[in-house]
Amino acid sequence: MRNLSDHIHDLVENSVDAGASTIWLTLELFPVGLLHGKIEDDGKGIPEELIAQVKHPSYTTRTTRKLGLGLALMEQNSQNCGGELRLESKLNGGTTLDFTWNLNHVDCLPLGDLDRIFFFLTATRDDLKFVFSIKFDGSVINWDTNEIKETVYPLSFGNQEIRTAVSSMLRSDIKAFKSYWNSIITIDELK
Repeated sequence: MRNLSDHIHDLVENSVDAGASTIWLTLELFPVGLLHGKIEDDGKGIPEELIAQVKHPSYTTRTTRKLGLGLALMEQNSQNCGGELRLESKLNGGTTLDFTWNLNHVDCLPLGDLDRIFFFLTATRDDLKFVFSIKFDGSVINWDTNEIKETVYPLSFGNQEIRTAVSSMLRSDIKAFKSYWNSIITIDELK
């Protein structure tokens, strides 16, 4: 994982694999350079006895590979930049992943291509509802894929004009977030 956006994509895919029908993602940037993130889902959840194990790189339920690096790397990268990762889950009751990152820590990963990840999740998963909320500098950006799909109906994301318009709106919204992200970083090498 080279950046936060890669982590988010990987962790959302975990929720998809867990049978979630709705996934909520919240990112909140604070002026002191602190990022708080939360990914919640209504998937099948994790049995209590497995919660500690799922953060270990050798644990996976996938049959296509023998390693489950997503949570382990996210926890490591959170700790590397002075933050933390917390995982709560109930069997048949969904999962919540909370994380914090200190953006001014020399080991903090960059943001990455968040608008591309959001667009991919919006445009390719008709069977799922994604709700994104980004809070920064007094602004709140909310995206609800079901609302977007209702707005463009009867057209769909198969329509190139719709794809272009949604991609452009996402890029514009995320541009302001990226700009604020960069403005609160005080270590020049991280900008």
